[in-house]
Amino acid sequence: MKYSSICLFLLFSLLLIISGYLHASDEFDDNLFDAHIEVHVGQAGDNFYRVRMDEDEQPYLSFDEAIFSLIDMASECSAGVCEAYLPQDIRRESPPFVIDTNNARCYRGDAEQQNVTLRDHSGDVLIHWKSMAACFPIKVMWSIDDYRLNIEPLFTSSAELRKKAKLLKETTRQEAKAIALQTRKPAINPENGVGLSSRFAMTSAYHSRTHQDVFVLSDSLISTQHSYSRLSIDSRADDPIVYYNVEVHDDKHETSLQLGHVLLDGGIFSRPQTLDNGVYYTNRKQIVEFGNLQLERTTDPNINIDVLVNGIYQNAYQSDDFGRFVVEENNIAPGDVLTFRYYLDSGNWMDEQVVVAGLDEAFLMKNQWGVDVVANGGGNHETAAVVEYGIGSYLTAGGTAFTSENEDIVALQMRYLPAHWLAGYIGFVPSTHRFPVELEILFDTHQSLSIEWNKSDVFESSEDTYDSVKYYWSLDGVSVNANLTREEDFYRAVSRINTKVAKSLFLAVESDYTASRYTQSHTSLFSIELTKSGFSDASWRVKTQCDDHGQFQQTDASLRYSCKGCQLGGFLKTDTVITNISSRYRDDNVDVHGSIEARFNSNLLIKLYGSSEDVGIEVTAQFGAKTYVHGRSIEEADTFLPPMDIEYTDWDKYDAAKLKGRVIDAKGNGVADVGLKVMNQRTKTEEDGQFEFLDVPVRDHLPVFIDEGSLDLNLMPEQNPVYVNTRRVAVTKPTISLVSSFGIDGYLHGDFPPDGYLHFLHIESQLEYSSEIERDGFFMAEGLTAGRYMVTLDVDGKEKVMETSFDGDFWIGGLIYTVSDFQ
Repeated sequence: MKYSSICLFLLFSLLLIISGYLHASDEFDDNLFDAHIEVHVGQAGDNFYRVRMDEDEQPYLSFDEAIFSLIDMASECSAGVCEAYLPQDIRRESPPFVIDTNNARCYRGDAEQQNVTLRDHSGDVLIHWKSMAACFPIKVMWSIDDYRLNIEPLFTSSAELRKKAKLLKETTRQEAKAIALQTRKPAINPENGVGLSSRFAMTSAYHSRTHQDVFVLSDSLISTQHSYSRLSIDSRADDPIVYYNVEVHDDKHETSLQLGHVLLDGGIFSRPQTLDNGVYYTNRKQIVEFGNLQLERTTDPNINIDVLVNGIYQNAYQSDDFGRFVVEENNIAPGDVLTFRYYLDSGNWMDEQVVVAGLDEAFLMKNQWGVDVVANGGGNHETAAVVEYGIGSYLTAGGTAFTSENEDIVALQMRYLPAHWLAGYIGFVPSTHRFPVELEILFDTHQSLSIEWNKSDVFESSEDTYDSVKYYWSLDGVSVNANLTREEDFYRAVSRINTKVAKSLFLAVESDYTASRYTQSHTSLFSIELTKSGFSDASWRVKTQCDDHGQFQQTDASLRYSCKGCQLGGFLKTDTVITNISSRYRDDNVDVHGSIEARFNSNLLIKLYGSSEDVGIEVTAQFGAKTYVHGRSIEEADTFLPPMDIEYTDWDKYDAAKLKGRVIDAKGNGVADVGLKVMNQRTKTEEDGQFEFLDVPVRDHLPVFIDEGSLDLNLMPEQNPVYVNTRRVAVTKPTISLVSSFGIDGYLHGDFPPDGYLHFLHIESQLEYSSEIERDGFFMAEGLTAGRYMVTLDVDGKEKVMETSFDGDFWIGGLIYTVSDFQ
């Protein structure tokens, strides 16, 4: 106990001393601190925006190019004076909005100059949120409760010119959608080539108990159009090969063969399983099924990941030294949306969303065969084969054969969807006369009920069975889970309420009751958990448990803080510093763990850590390298080592993909200075229209957004966004085409009430342009492209439709329509 107290004292002293010297170089300049706020421009949100806050929580925005893009205005800055122009002022013929940062004044033309509140911060100019209204034609409102800045432009933005109006008549809308679906372009696939990548880390560590230690981590992968292989080595393990996986698949990822680390869906006879030395073949495309969920993902090493279900915090995970983590959740309902929120470093987050399959998505098509074969090289050397057949669109039946060193089992199973809200899954094991059953019932889009009967965790005749009933209810901001289970020796009832109580703040209340089936003994636990999970450099969690008598059991608490550009000791510059502290109080004992990880650059990091029993330091050197062989697969390579360019990369980006493309006009010429965005990365095209995005995550249907405000008035994208598929260490080369656009104007004649609209729907692209009809019948719309249009006259909630064609170079004027033209 004495030694633990001394270690605990040293740990707190270490954290306090280092934290006292740890500060961002600009964290307390001018009594301002970093913060992230939500920004709404008009009716659209702009996600989260990094600002500086004063002690009264009043935001200051950085006065750079980003602020002009935020409010949709073009700008030119020189010698501390910026000129901003309205979106429609392409030729810049009107007086600009002038912001003189040298004298802290704003004006336009001969109007009276207004003083504004500016702050100088390390050479950058910050503007107070209230002063934005004096400099730009906008209204601004700051909501401190929601940490949201609402900006209302007092001018017509480029987005408003393309705003959506009321829907067309149902038949017309469906017809237009059908045509659009036929002509919609699929996502652009990566090049057919070979990507090779490796990363290597060597760590020298000193622990208070084990003293000096040196270990090595290594990760390697090979990626092709039809295969993906990965090998991980950790010298600390008894078997240094801690992970390997080889996957071969077809173009559509419907048929695949995997070797090594394999995740399996347990089906009706068992829970999901993980094999470390397995073989798995399937001719079905893998989907994320409801119920008991098991998913493996890869991200940056040793980072925190929050899992949200339908926007409500559910659980937290941490990736391992290689960036892998496995999500295991139950009570996942059909159609749920899972969000993985990755905290990469200070001011840098990324969300990934996964949609759970619906009730009707687990069935084979009629007359289709499904085959799954599994073999386990460890344990009892189990082997299983599943063969199923689609009798109807929503009726699938088949059989399962299982063999191991101990027994052989043959079983039958069937899935059936008698109604869109009810799905059944039943099995039969003749040797034990067991009938496992699953029923999924959807009451509506917010409620579901799952019934499991005679189920087991593993597919063995001697395994105990259980029955369960699970109820799930979810609305915006709150979800309820209730799970009643009957096992061999006891009953268990677990209920949990998750709710969003404030911005990025989530509360969970859980009760866990267990009672013996044969005695009078029972136990109850109640827990309350408060979690801060949002786009912030700091997150924390506190959880307290007590029994049914109100007697305290334990409290767990954790804190994570990430700081960008911090300094150690006031002089040692770092790239990022991540602090993690966790503690547990139970039985009058406190167990504390803490760590401070300082990343000086992409190749060097130092980690200090300690607990009530141990302290230590680790110094790690790491690097990565990758190469991509264009236009060939391994089978096509005519030499064992073809010519290749090796590119050095960061440890956590060694498997990232790359986008290299070109933006062209209708004549095939490159278009310069076009703004493009992929997730949180932005770039502009070069003179010949070329662009490049490095370190792009691996995604299907990853959107590439085109900034239409950066285009000439008579140009617009043929498709926005353009979707691409990316592959690990591969290059995707999209060509983004721009088409000539034009405007139209004219008059509507006839008897019609005021406040009417004309909507112009391009049938092929399904883009819609709207114009308000003025009192004299004048209308105008911009951004149209050549093609056939469905024109809808919308007055007093009544819609009439006509069809026409437009084709022009810059402007089509003098159009004349009459009310009688519309049917």
